[in-house]
Amino acid sequence: CPAASVPDFQPFGPTLGLTSWPVLNNDRDDLTLKAPDGTVIHRVDYSDTWYHDNTKRNGGYSLEMIDPFTTCDGPGNWIASDDPSGGTPGRRNSVWGKYPDTVAPAIASWRLAGAGTITIVWTEEPDSALATDPANYALAPGIFVSTVALSGDTVFLTLNQPLKTGVLYILSISGVADCIGNVMAPAQIRILIPIPLEPLDLVINEILFNPRTGGVDYLELYNRSDKFALTDGLVLQRLDFASGDLVTTTTVSNTAKVLAPGEYVAFTSNSATVLLQYFTPNPEWVLPVSGMPNYPDRDGGARVVSAEGEVLDEFFYEETWHFPLIRDRNGVSLERIDFDGTTQERENWFSAASTVGYGTPAYRNSQFRVFEPFDGDWEADPESFSPDGDGYNDQLFIRYRLTGPGYAAHVRIFDSRGRLVRYLANNILLETEGHLIWDGTADDGRKAHVGIYVIQVELVNPNGQTKAYKLRCVVAGRM
Repeated sequence: CPAASVPDFQPFGPTLGLTSWPVLNNDRDDLTLKAPDGTVIHRVDYSDTWYHDNTKRNGGYSLEMIDPFTTCDGPGNWIASDDPSGGTPGRRNSVWGKYPDTVAPAIASWRLAGAGTITIVWTEEPDSALATDPANYALAPGIFVSTVALSGDTVFLTLNQPLKTGVLYILSISGVADCIGNVMAPAQIRILIPIPLEPLDLVINEILFNPRTGGVDYLELYNRSDKFALTDGLVLQRLDFASGDLVTTTTVSNTAKVLAPGEYVAFTSNSATVLLQYFTPNPEWVLPVSGMPNYPDRDGGARVVSAEGEVLDEFFYEETWHFPLIRDRNGVSLERIDFDGTTQERENWFSAASTVGYGTPAYRNSQFRVFEPFDGDWEADPESFSPDGDGYNDQLFIRYRLTGPGYAAHVRIFDSRGRLVRYLANNILLETEGHLIWDGTADDGRKAHVGIYVIQVELVNPNGQTKAYKLRCVVAGRM
């Protein structure tokens, strides 16, 4: 210990004070013990993740080696001290025991170091002979791994030719083990030098901005383009709702994954918490991001920017956009209904269904809707709907196709006795084709009673032309 600290440590055991003491970083550092002639006796590249205890990693506890006799020395052989004092300086470690490693090395992350070198980081330091054998790596199509170098937990694959931009490569890895002999399961990684993304190639598809107690926010993207996209380098931003100004920004790093057309990815500050609170069939696509923006609970803005600085999509939300009949909105995400619909259109968002636990991170939204082509000017779709938040026919889509631009609409909904229940649209300017949404609530905020309703549509354009339509729908429910 430092010479000045000898009186503090002597009560615990044999103590030696040094006049020159290295500063050790809290999160991670490289500590080496050398002989006088420079021979390395022991070395440890520690990390605060080795504590395996979020409380103890915050300070006051030492990291202790479990088995000093094993030839393996990685995160599996270290853990937070169990001693009541927080450590065991000068005496046998409190966690002394047999090295418990039964877990094979796995791929933690990958990245490209130029077009001709792939860098792979393992969850633990692998066996040198196996990890550097080119025969354990196969890259398709048409590329060969010529040499492999190992440094700690990282391997560097040198390719026989550079990768091409926009081509999806599959790297297959097998046969790698740790020094104990735990052999990894065969794995495949998508490798890509991406084509630059354009606006709306990736869209904001779901956002949880008001998590339940102990929860965290998440932001989900959907790849609606025909390109393969790389998550590494994407920029996530929080915008001020009132001014639109940038509040916080972070760049996605150390999570290089290739998002194929039609796939989803969710970003969060703590993926373990999200996976604990929400089901997803794609847990590997719920990615932790250091410095993830914290979105306000009531209203806020989110923006996604490409690695090249192109704004891909942005979204300003309000808490009132949630289904009004949900009493507790904590832990309920807002889901996009239509990938091709306008991001900032309120009618294109709805609360996630109760049947999926109020969130669908990294897979298809519970409120996702595919519209079938329809003939005519106006229609109610579906004609019978049940606004109960279960994800099945929760909304009524009033679809329209106009003969030209410039029409303004009044849309009123009456019950079977002719009483006005909801003034849905008051002189709003319509697109030539689109839809309006009725969530099944009346103007007073209450849920409409089960029964038959008449939708009255009145149109007028700047030339004074008017049109009128009547549609019918049914509010259904459990009896």
